[in-house]
Amino acid sequence: MKQVTTMSTTIDQDDFRGVPATHLMLSRADLTELTKLLGRNIADADDLMLAVRNVTTLSVKGLEEGDITLEPYLLNRLKSRCHPTEYFPKFVRERVKELLAGYAGC
Repeated sequence: MKQVTTMSTTIDQDDFRGVPATHLMLSRADLTELTKLLGRNIADADDLMLAVRNVTTLSVKGLEEGDITLEPYLLNRLKSRCHPTEYFPKFVRERVKELLAGYAGC
């Protein structure tokens, strides 16, 4: 029998009127892979959502509302161009600086 881990979060009923509750079922292997991909332990739905937000959001210091959400397709394309020994967040920071400097003519 396949082991399944369930994640559930208590949601304030007023926030989601008319939306049926859903549950996400993950196998142990899926949960282990998510933990490796996201670089943090995933114990519940809140951990998963926080990790996904961190992975898909780029924050720019010095800008009000400086958060930029990157689409999964773009993230995958960027990861495919990052050398396996290079730290991905550093790679993205360098590309953003490089491309913005080029755009601004610096």
